[in-house]
Amino acid sequence: MRNDSGTEDRPRKGESPSTQILVIFIIRTIHPLHDRPAPALVASTLSAFVAAVVLPYLPFAHWLGFVPLPASLMGGLLLITVIYLACVYAAKRWFFAHYRLE
Repeated sequence: MRNDSGTEDRPRKGESPSTQILVIFIIRTIHPLHDRPAPALVASTLSAFVAAVVLPYLPFAHWLGFVPLPASLMGGLLLITVIYLACVYAAKRWFFAHYRLE
């Protein structure tokens, strides 16, 4: 499918890598404050998170097909992501409370 500028639009499916990374930290353990992840896990996942957020804004991003998002859209995505992560956390709490897997 072609867009107004004559370039081809590619369908985007699923979650962003950034959201997936944040969900991993939420669901990885019952007690996230007591069972901290290894420093290597934190460093590697945060590096991937930063790369996913920064990549569209780098000078060579257009060669890879990335387009920076407007600030207003970024703010909306941030709000949706926070709500989504809160729902994931609530679902995790309900699951462990309901099935008593502690």
